[in-house]
Amino acid sequence: MNIVIRTDASRQIGSGHVMRCLTLAEQLEKQGATVTFICSRLRGHLIETVRARGFRCESLTPTYHWLEDARSTKAVLRNETIDWVIIDHYSIDAKWEREVRPFTKKIMVIDDLANREHDCDLLLDYQIDSSHHYEYESLIPKDAIKLLGTKFLLIRPEFYQARKQSKVRKGALHLLVSMGGTDPTGETLKVLQAVDQVNQSIDVDVVIGHNHPHQRQIEAWCDQHMNATCHIAIHYMADLMQAADFAIGAGGTSTYERAFLGLPAIVIETASNQTGVIQGAESLGIIHALGASETVTISTIAQAIENFIQDPGSLQRMSESAFSLFPEKNHLEDITKWILGGD
Repeated sequence: MNIVIRTDASRQIGSGHVMRCLTLAEQLEKQGATVTFICSRLRGHLIETVRARGFRCESLTPTYHWLEDARSTKAVLRNETIDWVIIDHYSIDAKWEREVRPFTKKIMVIDDLANREHDCDLLLDYQIDSSHHYEYESLIPKDAIKLLGTKFLLIRPEFYQARKQSKVRKGALHLLVSMGGTDPTGETLKVLQAVDQVNQSIDVDVVIGHNHPHQRQIEAWCDQHMNATCHIAIHYMADLMQAADFAIGAGGTSTYERAFLGLPAIVIETASNQTGVIQGAESLGIIHALGASETVTISTIAQAIENFIQDPGSLQRMSESAFSLFPEKNHLEDITKWILGGD
């Protein structure tokens, strides 16, 4: 089976869309499918990362017009027989999908916004907050298959292994700082400056991506603190999450990874498309949201850390609630079965 995935990463978009598509692609490949990615060469793209994981990745010239993007995608598709086009992109909707429909047998959409129409045969939305799921009734074809809810979480196999070792958190002595692959608003430095204002000494793991604009300053901060370690573009995030007592991060796909491992988090919104995930997670009691990055100060972050340290009971409740949201069974095989023709 020949499958094409259209997704992007950039400093503004972040890395979450590409990373969860890689998780799906690797499972599809294990089941015998051939998977090709199509990505735009946006600033901060992950095209080389995709290729390093063993997948062919066709690159497109960036454009902000949906029709131009669809035409460029069709130029790639028309030379092959395509069984599925999988789309994970907030800027793509039914207009784009109708353009590429003649070049593929079926279309799958990964979405969690429910804010635009899709011309798809299969829709996947594992959003924590399910209150918007009913909206898909008017946004996708009536006969489209819907895979909705947290049991369809696209998460790498190593997180299932780490979950076996994860326990309910009962204290705040070990902090994981990870603001996503790009940290477009520079929150990591703010968090580290906030840690300096906290009275109690805590262990700190800091994760940043390649070419982080403040890499030297972050590394220098870690060098000056014996209990701090800087990790760059790692492949063992699950281990760090499993080892931490609490985290400070953004509201993207890492929200699900943290919750899956029962890791309480202080969350800063770094992009407007994170609002729904953050609101849903906070309503379920699994994060403490500080608001949008432009309104969050160093002192605000420091106070939130102090509150976590001084109230281990709330930390425990958040951890227990997070664990309860997700089944331990890996449903990736169920998802790939739908794609590859199972019932």
